[in-house]
Amino acid sequence: MFSVFIAEDEPASLEFIKNIIAKKCPDFHVVGEAYDGAEALEKLSKHPADVLISDVEMDDVNGIELVTKLNQMHPQTQAIIVSGYSEFSYIQGALRAQAVDYILKPINIRQIVEVLSEIADKLRRIYWDMQLSIWRDCISRNVIDRDAVSYYMRGNLFYLSLIHRGGPTESGGVEMMGHEIAYTMPESERWVLSGRNASELLVISERAPDSLMTESLIEIFGEGLYCTTVFAGPFRPEKIYPGSIGLARQLDQLITIGVSQTLNSAVLNEKSLDCREFLRTADYYLRSANIMGFRDEIVKNFGLWETGGFCALQVGNALEQLFARVISHSTDSEPYDYSTPLAQALKNANSMGELMSMVWDIFARMLDIESVFRQNTRDLFVLIEQYLSRHYMEPMSLQGVCNRFNISQTYLSRLFKKYKNASFNDYLTAIRIQKAKEIISGNKDLKLKDVAEMVGYPDSSYFSKVFRQHVGCNPSKYGGKSASFMK
Repeated sequence: MFSVFIAEDEPASLEFIKNIIAKKCPDFHVVGEAYDGAEALEKLSKHPADVLISDVEMDDVNGIELVTKLNQMHPQTQAIIVSGYSEFSYIQGALRAQAVDYILKPINIRQIVEVLSEIADKLRRIYWDMQLSIWRDCISRNVIDRDAVSYYMRGNLFYLSLIHRGGPTESGGVEMMGHEIAYTMPESERWVLSGRNASELLVISERAPDSLMTESLIEIFGEGLYCTTVFAGPFRPEKIYPGSIGLARQLDQLITIGVSQTLNSAVLNEKSLDCREFLRTADYYLRSANIMGFRDEIVKNFGLWETGGFCALQVGNALEQLFARVISHSTDSEPYDYSTPLAQALKNANSMGELMSMVWDIFARMLDIESVFRQNTRDLFVLIEQYLSRHYMEPMSLQGVCNRFNISQTYLSRLFKKYKNASFNDYLTAIRIQKAKEIISGNKDLKLKDVAEMVGYPDSSYFSKVFRQHVGCNPSKYGGKSASFMK
């Protein structure tokens, strides 16, 4: 709400204006009053208000003088002059004093409500621009105007969120750019600024981030890619800069290929990736020129890394060491420079399967071998099976799985035919129905729609039909006795 100070020497008129604001102007509240201009000037010099409503004729300091002097001290204050005089000299004086409006007595309620509504729109923009300026100063480590912070910030404590789209970037910097993002709006309780690059958002909010706030931004900003979000706070404005630097460093440690996640920096659970055994085994296969064994070891460990949820930085470090092993076994006088394509693979891969494919292509060029990594391999299918067993409750399609593992629909269908003698859809349905049977057996009190959603069916009627086709009875009759859930 915006603050209003009233300077009026007629008590009845003052009370009338106060009542109008209280009943008709929800964006404003009266914070002070005075019966003469001198008293008003003294109070406003110490505690400025967003709006001054002043009578034109008062003792000591009249309304025109009050607005003129106040404009010199606090030019952000919007002034309205009310008067029983319609002479041009008064109106001219009000204009010169830069008053917003000149309202004649007796005061028309609709007129003052309309004027204050227009002022509210103007003040929102002023506040918003000043708040953005303050935040830019904060994250740029410029000197912060504490008086401006005290006046324009509605709160004293703020939360930070850093949203990163896609894989890790190569810059490694921690300084924020801080440009305003267009889809942030005044009175949204958050300020959305650019992060370190075009793949990041820095969000400053008055309240702790919730899933709705984060998801709505990710839906707009994510462009279908996975996003990593870290939040922290609350911070005082002067701590926003170190807070943003800390979040950037933490986020770089947390990006996990293909995984969207929102994490509270205060409760992070760090885990380390021990790749020594992997490197020893890979080294053995390289020394013995066993390319197929080397390839299979990579497949196995990519599965372990995905299952373990290890971050891109840890996976990248393991791959760096592996590439160094490959170079140590190379006889080329000018070894292949893997650093740039590896960084691009980590950045652009939207899943561990996709990264695995890109990495093997780099190895194929380094080792001068055919890129046979995906051809009829049982190991790739094991990864796909593991993925389905962990994500069966989510919306899923044949093309979506193909995109995740960077393979064609024809190739994926061939894998399911070879290893399961079933189609992709039949296999996924079998997993979901088996999980539904386990859930129903363990809890007869669940509603049908809840069971359906837990196994990936948003339509409970369709789930019931599929269940009956595969099990031979309705979900409510499964297990030999009637379950208590209902549609």
